[in-house]
Amino acid sequence: MTNHEIAGVLSQIAEILEIVDDKPFRASAYANGARQIEGLTQPAADLVRAGKLGETPGIGKAIEEKVKELVTTGRLAYLEELKDQIPPSLLELREIEGLGPKKVRQLWQELRVTSLHELESALAQGRLKDLKGFGPKVLTSIGESIVRKRSETGLYLLALAWKAGETLLAQLRETFHVKQAELAGQVRRGCELVDGIDVVVGTDSPKPLREHPWLALGKTPDGIPIRLHAAPPADFGWALAQATGPAGHASRLTAKAATEEEVYELAGIEFVPPEQRDADRPERSLIGWYDLRGVVHVHSTWSDGIAPLEEMVREARDRGFGYVGITEHSKTAAYAGGLSESRLREQREVIEKLRRQHLGFRIFHGSECDILADGAMDFSDETLRWLDFCVASVHSHFKLDRAAQTERICRALRNPYVDILGHPTGRLLLSRPGYEVDLERVLACAKEEGKVVELNANPRRLDLDSAWARRAKELGVEVSIDPDAHNLGGIMDVRYGLKVARRAGLAREDVLNARPAESVSEVFSRRRR
Repeated sequence: MTNHEIAGVLSQIAEILEIVDDKPFRASAYANGARQIEGLTQPAADLVRAGKLGETPGIGKAIEEKVKELVTTGRLAYLEELKDQIPPSLLELREIEGLGPKKVRQLWQELRVTSLHELESALAQGRLKDLKGFGPKVLTSIGESIVRKRSETGLYLLALAWKAGETLLAQLRETFHVKQAELAGQVRRGCELVDGIDVVVGTDSPKPLREHPWLALGKTPDGIPIRLHAAPPADFGWALAQATGPAGHASRLTAKAATEEEVYELAGIEFVPPEQRDADRPERSLIGWYDLRGVVHVHSTWSDGIAPLEEMVREARDRGFGYVGITEHSKTAAYAGGLSESRLREQREVIEKLRRQHLGFRIFHGSECDILADGAMDFSDETLRWLDFCVASVHSHFKLDRAAQTERICRALRNPYVDILGHPTGRLLLSRPGYEVDLERVLACAKEEGKVVELNANPRRLDLDSAWARRAKELGVEVSIDPDAHNLGGIMDVRYGLKVARRAGLAREDVLNARPAESVSEVFSRRRR
């Protein structure tokens, strides 16, 4: 092993010790040992073989023995033991400015935040502000550092770009009084990750628009690139079609006109919805916003949500939905405040009161129940039968091999009281790839068992993606567009899932929560008769 590789191992030990060990001198010793190894003018491996590494300043007996083990075996048992003490993704938090080892330990032990994704969610939900030492300046620094880290990939979450684009449009309309301004590009097509924001403005005088600070810099305060496309109002439809893309599709739309519909008509092509312009065989009868009748997969303060149950119910109703499905975590998910059977029954009493308060609005009482490593459910069949419905999700043992993970999920789908498979691949966009699983087999199993598969609309998941959601449709598997909401604003995350569903070519009849409440109730209750 090279000196650099050995020093890297010692540095990793130091990082973990800073988090798990209250004695700072131990971490300091390994950090210093790493520096000494890195600065050697001859290979540490040669010194080990000559029995002289211990003569190096800063290398004590304990570190000497560990370097010897590393050089002779290529591994270090002590490092493996330390890694077992922390979640695998915890160290990535050390890359965020403002987070030293004590704060990382605080996040882990007090909020169960163990990854960049969870940190970003906790920050957005306002959960960090109550921690000691996490004042406004620290929170700002953390937020800015997360944005910078995300921007290193050159890709951005659809939701982040969409929200920023809507803010820009509103400012252009208010400040410059533009009458024609729309989002285009990847955001309009509903791509799950985008490389920037395209804005089309109908104007004969685009120069003043460059005075807007975002347009002057060519990026949002979060660093997302902005591309301005300006055209005379008479050509606005053509400019919108061109900026929406993709290039192959847009190249067929050559006639300039004020509306997209006219552009398509002049090209002799039937209008294609923006989300279908990447498709080889575009679908034109797509599910729309007003087709969605309710939302399921909603959390509250009973588990890891940050809004009270009654407020989540009221928010869903106020947003115009006809029903909501409450799904707190199950008991194994202790890190997320998972409920025991007795707590579930306590929650049912509260839900019964809310049902009486919200006549005409349906509240389904369910659970997001963990799928255990062997495919068994975290709750007994008796409990699952007693609930209105069950979303079965994988939250652990992500590293099972493909065959074992597939059989695990299929076993869960064969449980008679499982209704919906939650976030089927477990991916976190720009943070974590999905686990190894034969999704074709999983979808086939869902079809065989008559189960629903979730399109999780959380902006960091969008899981299923559009390709697999399309495959679900082809196989005749019903999809549920679920917000996985943990706060009031999360209810409306279904709009991002709707974009992905339209990109997948899903129609109203393909989607569970496009059914009215009575029909959804029938889907759930027929398993529990």
